[in-house]
Amino acid sequence: NLYSRFGQQKEFRTATVSEMLSEIPPSNTLSHIHAGSWINQDFHIWSGYPAANSAWGLLNRARQGEKIEDIKNPEAKKSILAAEGSDWFWWYSPEHSSGRDEEFDALFRLFLSNFYRLQGEVEPENLHQSITSIQEEVCFPNNPITPEIDGKETTYFEWLGAGHFLRGVLAGTMHPSAKIIRTLYFGWDENNLYLRLDPDPSFADEDGFTFCLDFGSGRRWSFKAENGTIIPGSYPFAISQDKIIEISFPWKELGLPPGTEIPFAVEVRRNEHLLDRYPQRAGLKLIVPGEDYKEIFWK
Repeated sequence: NLYSRFGQQKEFRTATVSEMLSEIPPSNTLSHIHAGSWINQDFHIWSGYPAANSAWGLLNRARQGEKIEDIKNPEAKKSILAAEGSDWFWWYSPEHSSGRDEEFDALFRLFLSNFYRLQGEVEPENLHQSITSIQEEVCFPNNPITPEIDGKETTYFEWLGAGHFLRGVLAGTMHPSAKIIRTLYFGWDENNLYLRLDPDPSFADEDGFTFCLDFGSGRRWSFKAENGTIIPGSYPFAISQDKIIEISFPWKELGLPPGTEIPFAVEVRRNEHLLDRYPQRAGLKLIVPGEDYKEIFWK
């Protein structure tokens, strides 16, 4: 391997961290290291969602606090170390899909199953149950956002803190042929509610759609699309379309004081017939933000 090849070169000397520290003792000591990651400085990608939490629970039960060096069977050690890779939990996050999520799920549980078997232990029954089927319909925002409303994916980070309606639930349960929106994101700041609609490629071939923003109690605003293009109109919100559809809806249009809880849904209709609704099953509740709106994300 690469490390061995370095060791064979005269101009290099390979050493472990402990070997180097014994030769060159540290001159300073860090009293604290912030726990975080390379995405948003936290762990939300790898934990906090039902599927990911279930996977962590299965892994924790398998280890039962046992130190890795105390696992005597080398094959069992390989299996549990393979199951501890962060990629499993990355794909269990509703923010990502490998296109082979069920296969990843089965493989993760197989590593845990092999660990129990090689240890001579009885595996728990729920290890045979799919983890990917444990999903919430809505993934809520974890940070405020203020995207540029230009209908373009300007940067990867622009919608990074947004919530979205989860794959597998979005578009299809109510009307299988009505998959018009592939993904729908939502988020907000103090002034606006932001929506991002990623149309399915078939959207360009269809016509006669009406999209309705429903805030309950008769507070409904709509816009129309023909042949995949939003029809210009005098809307009380900003809307822009390029590869995606982006909307900025001012909270003040609701005429409600900060702290008011309101229902919210997006409907897709054709000729007044309801084709789809996001969310389909659960009612999404939003709170009109005030000056302290950022505190919502820390609760």
